[in-house]
Amino acid sequence: MHGLFPHIMLLSDKYPNLAFQLIQNNPRTSYLTIRTNPPLLFGIIKVAFVVAIVTILETIISGKLAEKQTNEKFSKDKEVLGNGLANIGSGLFGGFPATAVFIRTSLNIKT
Repeated sequence: MHGLFPHIMLLSDKYPNLAFQLIQNNPRTSYLTIRTNPPLLFGIIKVAFVVAIVTILETIISGKLAEKQTNEKFSKDKEVLGNGLANIGSGLFGGFPATAVFIRTSLNIKT
């Protein structure tokens, strides 16, 4: 026990050489590098498209779940627009994409 809190084993404790790299073999990737490297650009666009589809589907499913639990209508178009704007804003500042989560939605309604 270190101080007030017990030690929690992390992945980095078990695997010290583990590292996450979105763009491999190029530690100094810049906008110019991405723009002048079409395969890299298309790879990033494909990943962004998949993330966008997943966030849209999760948002709609969570909205339908909430609609059934609360007996109140939700606007699918407004939910997707709001999620899209939030993700664009988040991306501009280096954040992660936001999605609706089924369990969290249900827990918030029941609470």
